[in-house]
Amino acid sequence: NCNQIIGQNDSIKENELRAANLRRELQKLQAKAAQDSFNVQIKTTQDSLLQAEEKVRKRQMEIDLLTKQIELQNLKLIELEQKINLQKRVIYLTMIVVLMIALSLGLILRIRKLNKLLKEAHKKIEDLKIK
Repeated sequence: NCNQIIGQNDSIKENELRAANLRRELQKLQAKAAQDSFNVQIKTTQDSLLQAEEKVRKRQMEIDLLTKQIELQNLKLIELEQKINLQKRVIYLTMIVVLMIALSLGLILRIRKLNKLLKEAHKKIEDLKIK
């Protein structure tokens, strides 16, 4: 009887020891599973971060491209405005030259008419002196 009780007691101790070892093993596995889960979450977060960074980089490139296109359009607009201003100046200068030519022609015609009148008047005076 005593041996049976001792044997049963040893068996209980062995079972308790196995149970304790299994609990430790379970805790280790749970900790490893939690760590693996945490690592998966970190990897997922890193992947999401990389995707977000790539999107930001692409957006920035699009913004930079649009900015350059706007700058180019502004330069073209300035160039066009300068061409228009030059054409206006050429037109104004041409108008001034044409006006000066017209005035000069008018003055030449007026001078010729006055010279003709003066010649006629001078001839009449000469005719009157002769008589």
